[in-house]
Amino acid sequence: MPYQIPREGPVGNLLENILGRHSWRPAHLHFKIDADGYQPLTTQLYFAGNPYLASDTVGAVKDSLVIDLTKADGDGASYRGEYVFRLAPAEDRTMPRSPSSGPSHPRSGA
Repeated sequence: MPYQIPREGPVGNLLENILGRHSWRPAHLHFKIDADGYQPLTTQLYFAGNPYLASDTVGAVKDSLVIDLTKADGDGASYRGEYVFRLAPAEDRTMPRSPSSGPSHPRSGA
């Protein structure tokens, strides 16, 4: 679910009252991945169709980090998504730290 940065705090106040922007973030999951011989990766994935993808208040959404979710078999309340994370070898400092692969979706909430 999307969530709102608290309006009572300094960031919410800055966004809404000073900059005139909304303080909503699209739903997302955070990942921190470590493996021997590779650079650590910290990233997040967003879900297609979320109305705040195009206007994430912190500007963190990248099309390559947006995935589709499908209902999983079973209880009817679970969803499934897939993404391929790529880790850079420990000695390779030229590869971008954020994943460059994965599905691409338009940022619109439609």
